[in-house]
Amino acid sequence: MEIGTTPDFWYAFLQLGVMITFVVTALRAWKHSRARFVELITAFLFGLLLEQGDIFLFGTYRYNENWILLGDVPIAIALTWALIIAGAMNITDALGVSDASINPTKDEGPRTNRNVAFVIRHSSFVVVAPMADAVWAILLDLAIDAIAIRLGLWTWTIRADQGWFGVPWGNFFAWLFVAFWFSFFTRWVRARHETERKRDGTERKRDGTERKRDGTERKRDGTERKRDGTERKRDGTERKRDGTERNGVRSLQWVVPILAFLALIATLVPFVALENTAALPFVPDDASVYRNEVWVVFVLTLALFVGVTWWAFAQARVPREPADHWLLLIRLVIHGLFLGALLATGMFWNLPLLLVVAVALFIVELRLTRVWLWEWSRSARRCVQQNFAGARLK
Repeated sequence: MEIGTTPDFWYAFLQLGVMITFVVTALRAWKHSRARFVELITAFLFGLLLEQGDIFLFGTYRYNENWILLGDVPIAIALTWALIIAGAMNITDALGVSDASINPTKDEGPRTNRNVAFVIRHSSFVVVAPMADAVWAILLDLAIDAIAIRLGLWTWTIRADQGWFGVPWGNFFAWLFVAFWFSFFTRWVRARHETERKRDGTERKRDGTERKRDGTERKRDGTERKRDGTERKRDGTERKRDGTERNGVRSLQWVVPILAFLALIATLVPFVALENTAALPFVPDDASVYRNEVWVVFVLTLALFVGVTWWAFAQARVPREPADHWLLLIRLVIHGLFLGALLATGMFWNLPLLLVVAVALFIVELRLTRVWLWEWSRSARRCVQQNFAGARLK
């Protein structure tokens, strides 16, 4: 057998491609900001944690030996989780779907009152964007998971005629809340940092005004210099304290994987209890009965997420950042690879409905990103033309 046709070769090719893609994405995130880089790394850590925790607690799937594993989790899978979440959040931000960080900041009085007011004022807004992120994430999985198990990338414990083409409904339910909870806490950290930044900016302006007034007073009365010097020291101490607080807010991102994982498990346990009681660690294995009827719960949940996202589209929207063409390209490549595998292996002959779903989701993805991809293609074409013209002149 030639090396190009062995499973080891294709697994090595796949995992190397994922790792290179992640490194490029991490470099781009670092160029964007330190905070965005930390978000990507914590999304990777969250991917490791959720996969290992899911396998340990529920044991409903397993990966084969061809993966490079950290514990029971392929490193490439955790990296892919980070790429998918980052791409979903970028789409939401580029579309301007409601987010807490766009709300104006006001002086809310003492610090304890500000914290309470922040939570109350932002709690209703910070939910919408994570729900949209979850919708963009599951657009990928509704087709690729059923294809992946037929390629042998991983194995579920249910039969191929159960669930969604052999994939438990709980998997898709989990996908929604994996993206939702990580986005929820990450956007909360972003909004908290933005609030602190705006408040500090207001205080710096106020301090600047006071310094100008103090300067005038010093000219009028030289005896005030000592007092003014003391006040400047106090102002410097307050600025240092505010800087420490901002760093503390940024460091909260490192706690996000744990918070998101705990919230995810709390969300999953009731659904798993309905779907397959044997997947719960405190229920005997002989109680195993897979209930396919839970698809109703998933569909209703998905409808809620899609409905909220659709509603958000109807509202006034202001993009918070430009679309990242690299992350959009990654999503298209994921769609294309699994759709290509479905066609190349011929499995679509036995699963025509899965082919229809995969093509439909790919079209939705193109429809969603068509404007940004067109902009990217035009800029790339101009770049090539300018370089080619320059080379010809030389």
